Amino acid sequence: MSQTENKTAAMDLDAVRQKLASATGPRFWRSLEEVADTPEFQDTLKHEFPAGVDVFTESVGRRKFLSLMGASLALAGVTGCTRQPRELIMPYAAEPPEMIPGVPRHFATAMPFSGVGEPVLVESHENRPTKIEGNPEHPMSQGASGVFAQASILNMYDPDRLPTPKQRGRDSDWLAFRTEMRRQMAIARSKRGAGVRILTPTVGSPTLAAKLQQFTTELPEAKWVQWEPVNRDNLRAGAIAAFGRDLSVRYDLSKAKVVLALDSDFLSTNGPGSVAMIKAFARGRKVENGNASGMNRLYVVEANATATGSNADHRLRLKASQVAGFAASLAAALGVGSAADELPEKAKAWIEPLAADLRANQGAAVVIVGDQQPAWVHAAAHAINAQLGLRWSGCRN
Repeated sequence: MSQTENKTAAMDLDAVRQKLASATGPRFWRSLEEVADTPEFQDTLKHEFPAGVDVFTESVGRRKFLSLMGASLALAGVTGCTRQPRELIMPYAAEPPEMIPGVPRHFATAMPFSGVGEPVLVESHENRPTKIEGNPEHPMSQGASGVFAQASILNMYDPDRLPTPKQRGRDSDWLAFRTEMRRQMAIARSKRGAGVRILTPTVGSPTLAAKLQQFTTELPEAKWVQWEPVNRDNLRAGAIAAFGRDLSVRYDLSKAKVVLALDSDFLSTNGPGSVAMIKAFARGRKVENGNASGMNRLYVVEANATATGSNADHRLRLKASQVAGFAASLAAALGVGSAADELPEKAKAWIEPLAADLRANQGAAVVIVGDQQPAWVHAAAHAINAQLGLRWSGCRN
């Protein structure tokens, strides 16, 4: 029997009942031990809360209570003594007629992401953006937005965002930047741009791309490098292998009856046309008039739990390195390749039923591959989709 059980057994319940009967006014307790207030309970309390035991065991008189409250109020007022930096606040000389304090304004714009603009609608209060949503009048968003668009509002108020240009680690200003840039460009022109490097993220703006092309034409030795922390190089290489050119692949799931995701969390990742694709998939999951026969089916093969996998009708867990073998075996079952040599038995059991379901939905079945899979897996998916009668309307990058 434990020590707690011994104390409970030794408790005089009659004395506890008598104590409760004679008590006046409301009182709250956590256990019978606290009601009994036995020496054993006080000893346990001292061992569990040694620093604050006096608060529990000693009664607080009026004088002590007022002293504690007075000290708390005094300390709270200390924060009011902080001197704020001086700011110049000027009223409008002529208040803009379109601006009413407290009434938000909305601006239609686009948020660049991986070289593609995501159409958004920005809510602004007194010229301060406060909320970002999808543009309901744009076919690529239809009023919805991805997680990165929702979170991008925080970039406006990021305390670590650089307020001024930096020069050799020290704060500078734009006038100094322009002066130094003119000096460096004069030196670069004398060398035809040798040693000049321009580093940018993926550029989707035709205007900016034209300016950069003009820059590299005038300085032929200069280099323009585009880099993304999370790139889509495998997807592009797979498109080149399948179609012979660099295409941006976007899936229209509005008429899809069977969807297979191979290591692709397409329901929670951002990419070209991802918001419209998610909305189209969600519409296909609706039960109409109590009839679920018109719902699409989702097969997911993945290594880790994802939002897409949690919505799957059929989910197979495989190592990420085994997804390529699964894709090869599925392509062979559909007549567009050769099967993989090694594949787990649970994965082999999936191939024939899945291939039969895909064949039964010619023209309404699609295979989507995650960006992180090798390029030839993307090429295999394109071959499978072509075999299933998927129509392509590619968009060149």
